[in-house]
Amino acid sequence: MEIRPLTPSDREAFLVLSHLIATTLKKRTWITPLTPEEADRIFGDYTHDRLLGLFIADRLVATAGLLTDTTYFEPDMRAASLDPRDTLELAQCYVHPRYRGAGLMLMLTQRLTHWARTQGYAAIYATTHPDNAPTHHTLLHAGFALLGEAKRDGYRRLRYQLILKDK
Repeated sequence: MEIRPLTPSDREAFLVLSHLIATTLKKRTWITPLTPEEADRIFGDYTHDRLLGLFIADRLVATAGLLTDTTYFEPDMRAASLDPRDTLELAQCYVHPRYRGAGLMLMLTQRLTHWARTQGYAAIYATTHPDNAPTHHTLLHAGFALLGEAKRDGYRRLRYQLILKDK
């Protein structure tokens, strides 16, 4: 097993995995579809986003990323007196169906959380569909606090926050 940052050469494997996830979930509304523009941003020549891949036998089986665009969480940041430049969003969290239940998402989330702390970020935000119990439990186990429910891009979502350092 290898965990490493994804590079532009991993784009096709990432898109294949994200398509597989979107077509095999219990409920299609559990995932917000990735747009081509988002994929371009993630795999662009220069990005502040950090996307990790977990590979088994050279096959991409899980991903999780930290995105710098936290615009959706601005009300939560204001309530916590946080500067948006010091926050990240946990996103693009995918686990191949054959590897679910093995703790891979928790492993990636903890790795990303550690990285964010070492880089001086103040908080990480995340969302998930209210019926997505595996992701809900992973986020709580990783130390995220549930903030409440809201709509995001027309989808019901639970919102989470992980404070990494004191204000």
